[in-house]
Amino acid sequence: MTNLIAKEWGEAHAAFFEAGEEGRCELCARESDLDSGLCEECWEDTKVSGIDEFSVAEAHYWFNADCHGGQSSPEYEALCLSPYSPGRMVTGPEPGEAADLYDRLVRRWRRNGGIGWEPR
Repeated sequence: MTNLIAKEWGEAHAAFFEAGEEGRCELCARESDLDSGLCEECWEDTKVSGIDEFSVAEAHYWFNADCHGGQSSPEYEALCLSPYSPGRMVTGPEPGEAADLYDRLVRRWRRNGGIGWEPR
């Protein structure tokens, strides 16, 4: 990660917490009741799998963008509250850890009944 991206990520991350979003995951903005500040999925991805936080937030952002069930869905809410914000020309997760995690999230979503959606 370049220093500029890391700096922007740090500022966005800090602003997210200053907004007072208690009870939300620090990376994907979904509801969380864990003391770690992460939801169970993000905790597993970062602590168990060793994926960096920026890639986890990026993968969840794109997953929520592509798989939300409308403006009243929890995925859409998490998308709106996400600390990750892509540039205008970005159309999906960058190749590497973020894209791999995104694919894993989509597979899990399909197994749980999200049939009919076609990924990019």
